[in-house]
Amino acid sequence: LWKDVTEKSPKNGRGWMNYGLTQMSKGDYGKAIELFNKALEFNPNYSTLFINLGIANGGIGNHEKAVKNFNQAIVLDAGNDASYTFFARYYLEQNNYLKAKELAEKAIALNSKSYMAFEIAMAAAQALGQWNELNKLAQQTLTFVPNDAKALQYRTAAAKRESISTPKIITQSA
Repeated sequence: LWKDVTEKSPKNGRGWMNYGLTQMSKGDYGKAIELFNKALEFNPNYSTLFINLGIANGGIGNHEKAVKNFNQAIVLDAGNDASYTFFARYYLEQNNYLKAKELAEKAIALNSKSYMAFEIAMAAAQALGQWNELNKLAQQTLTFVPNDAKALQYRTAAAKRESISTPKIITQSA
């Protein structure tokens, strides 16, 4: 479908980005980056495009480009919690828990109901052994997702001051 869109409307930047997302979902990060860069020709200031470039570059282990793209997404739309959330997820995957938590907290400040940001913040707080903070984050999550299994696990971990195996973080694209 999205390939067809790019053929019929070759100047449709969102079409190119969505075609890139189909390739990224298949694990073809190189092709996704190529298509995202094509989309940049038509939408050079689209923050979501830079988020996806950050994700794809991270997927091929190009840390420098991933960070550059996530930062550009934030510059273009500092009020968009998704830019911070996906950047936080990237740092969590890199085991940089301090940076992951810092960015997740910025996302939460912008959107107090961002489940993914809370997941990342809880995982990072646990990894850092910040038990009081982990309990607080779990409690906050439970206010908008009552009986959430992950938040309940994290709350138990905080009470026991003992790490649980970290549940997988949501892996959606931007």
